Amino acid sequence: MTAVLYTLIPVIAALGGAIFAAVSHPSERLQTNVQHFAAGIIFAAAALELLPPVREQPPIVAIIGFLAGIATMVASRRLSQKLDERNGGARVSGLIVASAIDVLIDGVILGATFTMSARQGILLTIALALGVLFLGLSVAVTLRQAEVSQGRIIAMTGGIALAMPVGTAIGVTTLRNVTAPVLATVLAFGAVVLMYLVTEELLVRAHRVKTSPWAMPLFFGAFLLYLVIEELMG
Repeated sequence: MTAVLYTLIPVIAALGGAIFAAVSHPSERLQTNVQHFAAGIIFAAAALELLPPVREQPPIVAIIGFLAGIATMVASRRLSQKLDERNGGARVSGLIVASAIDVLIDGVILGATFTMSARQGILLTIALALGVLFLGLSVAVTLRQAEVSQGRIIAMTGGIALAMPVGTAIGVTTLRNVTAPVLATVLAFGAVVLMYLVTEELLVRAHRVKTSPWAMPLFFGAFLLYLVIEELMG
């Protein structure tokens, strides 16, 4: 499938981020800049690609999709916390599970977007590639702090990234022939997932350290860049 082939871009991005973090020491300023740039791109994708089809449907579609998205993300984070508690407070197990779930869901959302149009699917692929680039960096840094070997860091991050093509295949296969309201519900769900990633993951982690003066310009610059690219693609 064409959609699944496009997911190789995010997979490579995740591996690139993991390899970079595994063999070097990315500064906190670099990490926060990457986080803000990725947040701007992903926020733009949620606003410009996922929400417009939702607005064409009755309000109940958005309500169901949003509630499902909120419930899923809360459940995912609680599972992550429980896994961490079982492992004596270490964040490794919970981080891996939560990251894999996030990437799988992102893949399903990407598959749903490709069922609407290749153009929208490609644009969302670009956004998710930046998101998983940061994920690769984040996972690798955490695993490195837990004294995991470089080989295992890259292998584990690669395994997480491969959840995206799996999710995309599921999304394309199951949503190809659904009705417009059902597809819009999935997109509303996806918008919540992506906005949660921006507000509760990328920006929260970015602000745990001293913010770079470039952080906010990068966030809004990324949003503007996505908007320009979308306009240029027609």
